[in-house]
Amino acid sequence: AFSDTVRRERFLWIATVSSILIAAVGFIYVNNMTLMQDPARFKELYLANRTGVRLNLGEPTLIPRFLHMLVGALAVTGLGIIALGQRVKRKEEGAFGMWAVRYGRNLFAAATMVQILVGVWFLLSQPSAVRNALLGGNPVWTAHLFGGAFLALCALALLLAKPESGKILGLSGALVALTLVAMLLVRTWVRDVLIGGYADLANAPVRTPWDVLIVFLLFFVAALGTVGWMIRRFVAEEQKPL
Repeated sequence: AFSDTVRRERFLWIATVSSILIAAVGFIYVNNMTLMQDPARFKELYLANRTGVRLNLGEPTLIPRFLHMLVGALAVTGLGIIALGQRVKRKEEGAFGMWAVRYGRNLFAAATMVQILVGVWFLLSQPSAVRNALLGGNPVWTAHLFGGAFLALCALALLLAKPESGKILGLSGALVALTLVAMLLVRTWVRDVLIGGYADLANAPVRTPWDVLIVFLLFFVAALGTVGWMIRRFVAEEQKPL
């Protein structure tokens, strides 16, 4: 019992530290994205400090953009926990499986509702030209924005009604995937508008930075290997006799 307690405590510490580090990486990426969409501000910060460690904290979309990404990730995590619960429930651990299904459903529901509030904040923090286009000025943008939100609410309604159903989970996952596609298109259009005054992205020359790409691919392969190792460990633990 003591060893189990120690393992749980170590796991909680590792999980907490890992979550904070992952969130920090996400914040850095979001910070860089806001600078990419505002070349004038990027230049100003670079000339003030060329070490590249300045944060774009004066950007009004920085915090809601970060929360939009973070809360959305929690919602998708809820779907993963539901899938795990359904898988375990089909085996001998029915009680734990049902608990995981309910927990994942509640996490997905809470994250989705919070995401709506964060999404409104994110929308209102946009420049007036973008905000007006999303609120009816551009019918295509508006349809994608509110259509994506509607699909997410449909997924939420299905999971609240019957979270233990594998078919419902699959349908909800498909709706969430379509939501992500719609939001990705909206984000691409917004980026093109914000950068449009500085460059024509459609006709911009492409120069591949092979040194950076190679380093990225090496770390990407290493990350895939780490995930594969964790999956094998998980499967091996499941197959051990009680």
